[in-house]
Amino acid sequence: MASAGPAATSRGPRQLAFLADRLPSMSAAERKITDVLTRSPDDAISMSITELADRAGVSEATISRYCRRLQFKGYQDLRIRIARELAAEEASAGGSAENGIELAASTSADLLNRTARLLDPAKVDRAADAISAARRVVCVGLGASGIAAQAAAHHLLGIGVRAESHADLHVLLGATALLDSSDVVLAFSRTGSAKDVTACVRLAHAQGATVISVTNASRSPVAKLSDIVLQVASEGTIGTLDSVLVQVFVLEILMRGCLERLGPAAELAAARVSEVIMGRLY
Repeated sequence: MASAGPAATSRGPRQLAFLADRLPSMSAAERKITDVLTRSPDDAISMSITELADRAGVSEATISRYCRRLQFKGYQDLRIRIARELAAEEASAGGSAENGIELAASTSADLLNRTARLLDPAKVDRAADAISAARRVVCVGLGASGIAAQAAAHHLLGIGVRAESHADLHVLLGATALLDSSDVVLAFSRTGSAKDVTACVRLAHAQGATVISVTNASRSPVAKLSDIVLQVASEGTIGTLDSVLVQVFVLEILMRGCLERLGPAAELAAARVSEVIMGRLY
């Protein structure tokens, strides 16, 4: 393996100096971790500790010790620091509105194309089958991922699928506790490591419900508890809606699959829902 030193200090503006500056005093294992983080800082924000351990070839315990040695409480604090560094870099770059539009457009197109390549058509088919046949679908997502969860419930309900989403965690846990093998949980989580989302998924899994997760982290706690994992790409830049964009993209694909499977029943449901809603417009 090549020395971590040159790789970590050749990142230019994204070298994460607070890590690179500590290289001379790091052990071989710590250099491996630093090498992974500085080579792909955008990925580092969304990597779980398990994924980082795999990529660096070290144990999770070694990563925890590494974080403490750098004066962080844990791996999550380190990720937050990396995210802040990258956000500060982008903010200092400035630029016109025109540049911002071009950057957002190119980044979004790249993310969608990368996600399309990551998605396994067989898994997408299985997910659409499960959702179309489900008695109930509970859409789970908190924070930014809650936007995708609410959109999923709204659009699935619009084609006759009895879907729901809850912002209140207690209500969400209660809804999940009442699921059984005829139900589905559709979970959205960029990192796949959010404790509350993991708790809902674990509960649904124990109840025998089919768990479908949409996540960037295929080896995360949420992914490990899922029957079907739909992996998405991630830019990992703080302060953007990149994660929501790819989640809604996957939702659009699933919606097309469900419409195909439900056929006339979906069309009838959509007409009934539309009629009720249109009656509320001026």
